[in-house]
Amino acid sequence: MNNKSRKLVVMGNGMAGARVVEEILKRAPEQFEITMFGAEPYGNYNRILLSNVLNGSQAATDIFMNPLAWYEENRVRLHAGVRATLNERVDVPFGRRAIDAELKGYPVRIEIGPRDIAENRVVMVRRVTGEKIAVPIDGVVSLVTAALEADQKTLYEQALTRQRQRTADVTSVPEAIEAASAGWARLPWSEVGSEGEAELNAQGVTVRCLVRADGGVPDSEDEPDLVAVVGRAY
Repeated sequence: MNNKSRKLVVMGNGMAGARVVEEILKRAPEQFEITMFGAEPYGNYNRILLSNVLNGSQAATDIFMNPLAWYEENRVRLHAGVRATLNERVDVPFGRRAIDAELKGYPVRIEIGPRDIAENRVVMVRRVTGEKIAVPIDGVVSLVTAALEADQKTLYEQALTRQRQRTADVTSVPEAIEAASAGWARLPWSEVGSEGEAELNAQGVTVRCLVRADGGVPDSEDEPDLVAVVGRAY
């Protein structure tokens, strides 16, 4: 690829996006340095034939149109598994767009303007940590990917801690009803039964799920030593 190639970013690795890139490579293979973003962690496949994979008449490998090796062979930088969206509403004040991103729950957003481009950098803003830092353009994808993984881990750990703090192990339906006023309760399924479930329901509490002692999912509610997780119904 020559040094005069322009940079082209394609957001979306579906049939349409991949087809555009195929045509560009066919007509002017040296004109662009191509980077693609795709939400799914693999190459482009025929969506129309996806139902055949689901019903078992075709293997997943049979419907791939551009496997991951194709991108490397054609010098296309694919960031598989990274969902990206462009907000180009320049008619809307920047502050309004930033607030919209927060309200929509975007975990990471990239702010870029003429000055950023001139200085070969962008501003990365993380919703979970509140961090806002300038990062080099060449390293932004790896930094965003790392931030997403770290933030996902943080959110999971916070949720797990909260769940554990608000879940009480009890031995009777009355105790479960009391515990459910502040969170969730775990009790032996054998202590609930149809009468116990009716008693729970009368107090606005329902059985959310049944699990084995090791946390696994049972094949049926008739398995021995199952645990019922109950909580308030909203």
